[in-house]
Amino acid sequence: MMKGTKKLLLPGLLLLVFLLCCSTCSAWFGSSSSSNSNKHKSISSNYGNGRRNSIPLDEPSSSSSSSSSSSWLSSSLLNQYRASSSVVFRVHGNVYPVGFYNVTLNIGHPPRPYYLDIDTGSDLTWLQCDAPCTHCTQTPHPLYRPSNDLVACRDPMCASLHQNEAYECEQPHQCDYEVEYADHYSSLGVLVNDVYLLNFTNGIQLRVRMALGCGYDQLFQEHSYHPLDGMLGLGRGRSSLVSQLNSQGLVRNVVGHCLSSQGGGYIYFGHVFDSSRLTWTPMTSTHL
Repeated sequence: MMKGTKKLLLPGLLLLVFLLCCSTCSAWFGSSSSSNSNKHKSISSNYGNGRRNSIPLDEPSSSSSSSSSSSWLSSSLLNQYRASSSVVFRVHGNVYPVGFYNVTLNIGHPPRPYYLDIDTGSDLTWLQCDAPCTHCTQTPHPLYRPSNDLVACRDPMCASLHQNEAYECEQPHQCDYEVEYADHYSSLGVLVNDVYLLNFTNGIQLRVRMALGCGYDQLFQEHSYHPLDGMLGLGRGRSSLVSQLNSQGLVRNVVGHCLSSQGGGYIYFGHVFDSSRLTWTPMTSTHL
């Protein structure tokens, strides 16, 4: 995984791709989970009733996070997307001296840029969030202002973030989450749906509505701290972006990355990017 301090939680068959040069490339297929407690606060009063700074409704709310932003696409066009389309993100950073990698995602309505650390060992993508924020670290951009589209507690997307089906729903209308990482960084928040502005390699730009975490309480170790807007989870669970894109029929359920020895690189979702220089090697499901 790119962020070496994170937990590796990717069971099942993995496929590794190596680029035959001095860069490191890999790819994996997916379809394959954090704890909940009374530390969570209700966000119900924060949405649409004037008891905090008003947050305009960005788009009509959907009743489920599984609602497709690609419903207008025909079946044949969806098949074309799955077969040949991908989304590529430029990676910034290096192992040393920076010590981490990040990508830029444009999220919200209107879309705004956010720098997200890359983590292949977790599923959820989240942003430090003005909900309001109880404890947020320094961020490169203004805190994310959440959409009004809360994911319900019993939504399948919410269930995928919990270790068992018997999790409590303190607020049925909202999905509370808590993610903890091996370097003792953690994020506490709620799950919302919002718009991602994505450029596909077939030349089409789409606004895709998907779930993400609105993190209003972050904890970190000072020795591992650096300014970040949030985390990009590249695991194989239901909440990962590639899984959500795949469920909407937009890309194949494949994630790959290529990191240059000089720093930087790229990651892609979907169709293998620059496949002419790749070879495939199967890996076991045993955790290292």
